[in-house]
Amino acid sequence: MNRLFLTFDYEIFFAESGTVERSLLEPTMALSNLLKRWGITATFFVDVLYLERLAREDPQGAGLVTQQLRALIANGHRLELHLHPHWLDAVYHSGTWHFPSYTHYRLHSLHDEEIRQLFISGIDLIERIAQRETSNYKVTAFRGGGWCIQPFSRLLPAFRDCGLCIDSSIGYGMGGTSPTHAFDFTTAPNKRFYRFADDPLHEDSEGTFFEAAVTTYFCPPHWRLHERLERYLKNCAAYGDGRGLRTDIADRKWTQIMEVIRPRRRFLSLDGCYGYSALKVLDGREDAVLVSHPKLISPYSLTCLEKLVTAGRYRFALLTPSELDKGPIQDR
Repeated sequence: MNRLFLTFDYEIFFAESGTVERSLLEPTMALSNLLKRWGITATFFVDVLYLERLAREDPQGAGLVTQQLRALIANGHRLELHLHPHWLDAVYHSGTWHFPSYTHYRLHSLHDEEIRQLFISGIDLIERIAQRETSNYKVTAFRGGGWCIQPFSRLLPAFRDCGLCIDSSIGYGMGGTSPTHAFDFTTAPNKRFYRFADDPLHEDSEGTFFEAAVTTYFCPPHWRLHERLERYLKNCAAYGDGRGLRTDIADRKWTQIMEVIRPRRRFLSLDGCYGYSALKVLDGREDAVLVSHPKLISPYSLTCLEKLVTAGRYRFALLTPSELDKGPIQDR
């Protein structure tokens, strides 16, 4: 039986932040309850800079988040490192986060030592939370905020110093630029998992690090049209009460009609109504890595996840070095 790796970016919204209750705590609880009912574990990439800012501005909210993260560890899930440096510039006012600047959205906007210190402090925060439940817990994986990890040479010293051995930021064939984002994975290996030495876009069988590439796929126009129909017929509204960054400031060069009909490669996800396509793609023939977000999951997302479980086509696995070291390494 092939493996399905459920991963969730544990974060709130970056245009209109939404509330910690509706954009993080409530959807994660709904998700956690379903996973517990089926005895499934998942990997949560924690936006640590948000948690650090929350601890200063809203200690009560930070306490609830910490309590939830401890409960995830107690139920066998993994907490790993996720960094969105734009939180360095965020402003908290009257219970709401405001983002006057996205200058630091990409890690590479910072100096090398600043990057290194963010890795160190972020890992320390996660491990202090997790070790209250599992005394020897160690963070081993990283996902770049907004997929922005290039050039990786700027992050490599932090990986080495912090003992990280897994990256899960690459998606074969994906790329994009905007006022905040910049990534190009079009030359990445066309594989599920592989080792690398100093650049996750170049496989090295003797490399120290693993790349756990998020599964990507071409979503044909009729699937996207069906998803739009699902929005009306099914409960696809996300739990979160904020608004995402992409539609707020990224250039939109296509009309809504062209957005539906033009060819498009996607990250495999259960967010919103995307579970429809995920069910089409996941036929049990290959290992797969999904990336979803508690803030963007919907009741329909949970229904699709339950269908994946009951289909019995996959063994659900965690992103750990021991799991990734199990062969075979498969081509897409």
